[in-house]
Amino acid sequence: MPIGAGFGSSAAGALTTSLALSNALDLHLTYNQLGRIAHVAEVQCKTGLGTVGPLMVGGCVLTVEPGAPGISIIDRIPLSDDHVVVAGVIGPTPQGKCYLRWKSGAT
Repeated sequence: MPIGAGFGSSAAGALTTSLALSNALDLHLTYNQLGRIAHVAEVQCKTGLGTVGPLMVGGCVLTVEPGAPGISIIDRIPLSDDHVVVAGVIGPTPQGKCYLRWKSGAT
């Protein structure tokens, strides 16, 4: 996975860290609270622009409006098992821009 390509790897790291710390410290925080903490950490560290929310939804998603979980607007794209998502990166990608090609198996 290329770093800085808009695939949300920093958000994944922030979210899994918040989940692990909550579990290790027995904090009893909700999933949305942990998502907001991960979002703030990602923004303060300047590693992302609002991809924690989509990770919390899972699947193939479209971020309509970035932001913390509960603030961002996310639309889930239903895909069947015969759909294929192909994503590619051509050189460095500025924050907030990623290139995605969606291909369904339909002829």
